[in-house]
Amino acid sequence: MEKKKILIIDDSGVLCETMQSVIEGNGPFEVETETDSIKALEKIRGYRPDLIMLDILMPNIDGVTIAVHLKNDQELKDIPVMFLTALADEKDLIFGNTIAGYHVATKDSSKDKLFELIHKFLPAD
Repeated sequence: MEKKKILIIDDSGVLCETMQSVIEGNGPFEVETETDSIKALEKIRGYRPDLIMLDILMPNIDGVTIAVHLKNDQELKDIPVMFLTALADEKDLIFGNTIAGYHVATKDSSKDKLFELIHKFLPAD
């Protein structure tokens, strides 16, 4: 089974490493990370992920702005994006809520909820 590629873009290196370990350890996924929002579009172009998990609040360029750039780029517009946020916790969000039309997972989402959303975008073969 071919591994699905996920790119996590978040300014917290610790969060990126933790999520990378959890995701790769629980499915056929290859995960790359990027902590610099300015380098994010370049990383997306080079890696060509099947799913992007994108922090909303980042220094320099926020996640919503990056998502808008992706939607306006003919080569990248079809890559699904889900936001990660610390603006709320799981009990504050009804799972599957959206921000600017993108699905949202909280940074403290349970592993089950996180994978439920990942599989929504990357169904098991």
